[in-house]
Amino acid sequence: MRIIGTLMVRDEVDIVAAMVEHHLAQGIDRLVVTDNHSLDGTTEVLEAYAETGRIELFHDHEHRKQQRDVVTRMARRARTEHRADWVLNLDADEFLIPVDKSLTV
Repeated sequence: MRIIGTLMVRDEVDIVAAMVEHHLAQGIDRLVVTDNHSLDGTTEVLEAYAETGRIELFHDHEHRKQQRDVVTRMARRARTEHRADWVLNLDADEFLIPVDKSLTV
């Protein structure tokens, strides 16, 4: 089973590394991430993860109300390009934690 997470972020440098590490450790195979013109160092953190191949990073330099379109595009890419069986739409400040701590995503 292949699980791909999607994530759209903007100015989340304080938490984005912990979020990425947590969800990859939970068994998510890859994250498809769109950085929405972050100015606080988030972009650089994500670029370092992209170099490892564990996340696929896109840059959206237009800061406007386009979340629906971007999230839909990432979900479609997760399904078609990454052959996801499950696509999880994640948020930078939310962590999926199983009730049974012996389980993973």
